[in-house]
Amino acid sequence: MNKYFLTALALKMFSMNSVSKALYRKLGNTVGSNQRLNLDAAYLDRGKWLYNHIKQYEIDQTKDMRFLELGTGWMHFFSTYLRLFFDFEGTLFDVWDNRQLNALKSNFSQVARQLSKESGFSDEELEQAKSIINKIERVNSFDEVYTILNCKYHMSPNGSLDMLPENYYDLIFSIDVLEHVSATHLQDSIKEYFGVLKPGSYTMHQIGVDDHLTHYASKESQKNYLKFSDRQWNLLYQNDVQYFNRVSYDQFREYFIKSGFREVQTYVTRDKNELKNIIIAEQFRNQSVESLEATRVFLIYQKP
Repeated sequence: MNKYFLTALALKMFSMNSVSKALYRKLGNTVGSNQRLNLDAAYLDRGKWLYNHIKQYEIDQTKDMRFLELGTGWMHFFSTYLRLFFDFEGTLFDVWDNRQLNALKSNFSQVARQLSKESGFSDEELEQAKSIINKIERVNSFDEVYTILNCKYHMSPNGSLDMLPENYYDLIFSIDVLEHVSATHLQDSIKEYFGVLKPGSYTMHQIGVDDHLTHYASKESQKNYLKFSDRQWNLLYQNDVQYFNRVSYDQFREYFIKSGFREVQTYVTRDKNELKNIIIAEQFRNQSVESLEATRVFLIYQKP
């Protein structure tokens, strides 16, 4: 059996029941905690992507600006990164609690060292950023972090935004999150995003549409999942603990438009070599070539 299948099998075993899922999360947080102390350069790139587009669409000019981050993960990295440069009221939303304070503090100590090498920030922005990081380095709890960030943390295991007010936010964003939303509920979730945004406001997302099982089996194509029908996939490969939905670039665009959004900017990173030696399952053959080759999706939409 190859590494790809063995990875899927192990994740399926961890997905068997609530006890095995809890064990998986505990192991993942414990084993991965040391790795998360080191700043991933991709985080900086994605944070700068958000920063640049907030500037481009002048969202930072909005009075009493309000942000909603979907899926804040272990350390609320992107909301914290944006708070270094912008004043806002933030809502940090997730479906389970994986927060790791040491990872947050360690990463932003490293961000501080990187900022002096970055271009594109004003002297005032850099001064504000370093001041906020100095405060974060001294905290003893996430409650202290939220006071510094002017943010509130919300957790809802079912992923619903019911507790949030309608027509409230100037920006909703996520990084590497929407591919993990249940395919069955994704359209309804996007409709919820539409509901809590103010008219004229924006939603921005980066989505990994690669096969996440290949993160553990790097010899396989990043689009390996295109080989399998839904029946094969659900039976042998899909799992709950590291679920990803196999929703394509074409489908994401369709869902946002059907939810009422106006498309502002969408594009992908793609590699036609990823499709070599793959016989694509029939259900995927109606996708555009761009969608089939996409490994990362960039979406910006506006609520009219």
